[in-house]
Amino acid sequence: MLDSDASVANHRLYKIDKAADNIHWVIYLQAAEFLMIQEKENELALEWINLAEKKYPKTGEWHHQYYPKEYILGQLYWTKANLLALKKDFKSAVNDFRNTVIIMTSN
Repeated sequence: MLDSDASVANHRLYKIDKAADNIHWVIYLQAAEFLMIQEKENELALEWINLAEKKYPKTGEWHHQYYPKEYILGQLYWTKANLLALKKDFKSAVNDFRNTVIIMTSN
């Protein structure tokens, strides 16, 4: 059963259908990051971060009011690296951290 922190994140995901398709991946990222910060349900957070990575739109842009897509992708890899480190999967965590550095320094 989900604890209250996971329920809050789950509630955020419940409203995903009301969001534009091109930002669904960001909502999964935010929910995963919320759980990670709360130090709760790390496996669920990792599942959601993987889903966010899968849903990341490889092409296209979005409204100028948002952070650049690449910046948010860097945040995704940073969050994933932290979740993997919490799982003691340090090799994968370092790889995702490297992805963050590549993305953040390429612009």
